Amino acid sequence: MHTALEIVERQLETYNARDIAGFAACFSDDIVVMDLDTNAVRTSGLGALREFYGAQFLRWPLQRSRVTNRQQVGEYVTDLEYITGVPDREPYFLLAIYRVRGEKIDRCWFTPRA
Repeated sequence: MHTALEIVERQLETYNARDIAGFAACFSDDIVVMDLDTNAVRTSGLGALREFYGAQFLRWPLQRSRVTNRQQVGEYVTDLEYITGVPDREPYFLLAIYRVRGEKIDRCWFTPRA
């Protein structure tokens, strides 16, 4: 059995490796990715997540996320992430909140880029 921290770390590692199969394996079939400010849905469902991030991995192959702070409270893990490698964009911070249920991430919230 994997902990919430281990699952979130695995998704970060596969994200940075641009491994869409490994990345998608960290998420539930009913994953919902939302904007933290508005609760607007960015992506819903595993197929849509694979499509969105698969395209992003190809478009920005040098993009990486480095966690500068990680906390866990129960099934929630928060990461303060420093994002680099986006063309024509300075590096930026964002806050990510992951909810882990049944050893899969089933909800994510992201702040706007800051």
